[in-house]
Amino acid sequence: MPRNKGMTGKQVAARDSLECAVAALVRIEYLLRITRLRMEQARKRCGLGELLDPALAELSEVVSAVRAAKAHIGAALRQVVE
Repeated sequence: MPRNKGMTGKQVAARDSLECAVAALVRIEYLLRITRLRMEQARKRCGLGELLDPALAELSEVVSAVRAAKAHIGAALRQVVE
């Protein structure tokens, strides 16, 4: 991404790194949605509720942690570009 006026090379590098981290987290969110769907299908179709219900609860915790990480990175990104 081109340098904004008034940004140093270090700021641009930090922004790029943070944007890459957010992109990776977006990809993880997408993959987690697909994983959740497949697990729910297996639970319903195969009667694996006892096995998969705890895993689905843990998956929800992972999704929450990814969202929190994205929010923290977003805040850091805003500080870099100010």
